[in-house]
Amino acid sequence: MDDNIFSAGVHAQSHSSTPPSVPTPRYVMTKAYLHRHKVDMFDDAGYFSSAKSPQPVQPTPPPPQSSSHQSLRHRYADNLLHNSSPTSPQPVSAARPNKPLPRSSPAFMARVASTSAVNTLPPLPVPPPPTFAIIGDENEDVQPPQKKRVKARSQDAKQRRRATQRAKRDNQPRFRGLKDIWIKHLAKTKVLILTNFDVAEVPCGTGGWRGSSKRTYHAPRDLQEAIEEGFRELEWDGLETIAILDCQRRLIILLRKRDTSKEGLERQERMTETLRKVAQKARLSKKTGGKGDFYALREGVVHSSGTEVPSRVVNLVSNERILHSLLSDPDFQYEARQSDIAWRMYNPDMHSTYWDIREAVSLHPDCEHLKFPFEDLPFALTTFNFGPQTVCETHIDDTDNAYGWAPLRAFGPYNYRTGGHIVFPTLRLLVQFPQGAEAWFPTALFPHANTRIGEDEVRYSVTSYNSGGLSEFVYRGGNSKRGWLRYLKEYSMGAVETERDMERPALLLNRMFPKWM
Repeated sequence: MDDNIFSAGVHAQSHSSTPPSVPTPRYVMTKAYLHRHKVDMFDDAGYFSSAKSPQPVQPTPPPPQSSSHQSLRHRYADNLLHNSSPTSPQPVSAARPNKPLPRSSPAFMARVASTSAVNTLPPLPVPPPPTFAIIGDENEDVQPPQKKRVKARSQDAKQRRRATQRAKRDNQPRFRGLKDIWIKHLAKTKVLILTNFDVAEVPCGTGGWRGSSKRTYHAPRDLQEAIEEGFRELEWDGLETIAILDCQRRLIILLRKRDTSKEGLERQERMTETLRKVAQKARLSKKTGGKGDFYALREGVVHSSGTEVPSRVVNLVSNERILHSLLSDPDFQYEARQSDIAWRMYNPDMHSTYWDIREAVSLHPDCEHLKFPFEDLPFALTTFNFGPQTVCETHIDDTDNAYGWAPLRAFGPYNYRTGGHIVFPTLRLLVQFPQGAEAWFPTALFPHANTRIGEDEVRYSVTSYNSGGLSEFVYRGGNSKRGWLRYLKEYSMGAVETERDMERPALLLNRMFPKWM
């Protein structure tokens, strides 16, 4: 019996004598043959039945075609239907088998349909490719993969590589001399845009040198009162740097992150303790008028409209020694150096302008003896607010340089989430101000204040800035106000200077507050 389950064949020999040379005819009833001739060889139960054996059907010869177009499979099937040899003669009659055909398998069931239905089922999803995991023997030790050997560079190769990096960085004035870590901080800066505020609409003094003192604001002193009045609170923990832009994408406020490393936190504690000791030693006779109920001292170079040339701030001899010890403290000098780097990185035009002003003042014959507070920071004035609770009322520093930033740093143990916020009434904004962080904003353009802190809390602050008269002094070429007016009258430049005073605020605005695209 044939082992193929898809075909059932039977060999029948004729009872008539057949010459030995003539092969016995063979009937092969395959599944394809039954389907082609519509023959049902199965009973109702689906088993193969001999009662329904088909009558011998004379096969229809295929249409004539060339051997090149006739496949081997068709020719082989025709040979089996006719005889074993295509040249042998056809038998006259074939004897039908008298006994039933044997079953190929007792458990085999098959049914051949007369017609085939169209397959409408969706295709099965293709399974993902298998993943293999190599599991080692438990007895053998698992060896870690070998690390790729890094080619050791010589000291000369390292120096050449660093020199190449510095040369590429020096080609960009904004990043000249900056370390890679500072450039990474610049890339991670968070940007906020005030879509309903334009710094160009803020008024300033004549000529754009100073701020305007004709505005009065009464901002709320408590955090809850400010929120009830519609102020928006900016939650800032000092762990990231935030750049605040106006509707024209000008950088107007910079909130620089604090140093949260172990050395940075220790330095913050030392600076707080130094301010506390100095506040106890200094002779503080009166509190700051109109700014808050706290004590403050300032040191540096100042120039107002009543003086001929810039001069040093007048202090008591004992206070001068105390301020000199603060300014020469290594921690304060380190923070001043870091502030200068951040300023140069975020606003290089303003940074270079302030250094030019400092150089011009230092080269003046009448100002060569004047010393600026810090060697690495171009600001001419620095104010130390000794508190003990430095909480400013709403005010505007109209004598400061109008289009210039002033960095503000806070110290002391206080809860910055409940008090000590920086309040900007014109922006309707509250900014959380944690210890050790630094805020840069134009103090002569934006009125500002602080929210109250707890009764048992302590807060100190340090700020640096330039007076507007110092910039005007440099612009006049080192002349006093009286000498400048005499120059304008002698050369009939009064009308020209009036036009320049009208155009200067826009020029300073574009230079000091660059657009971030």
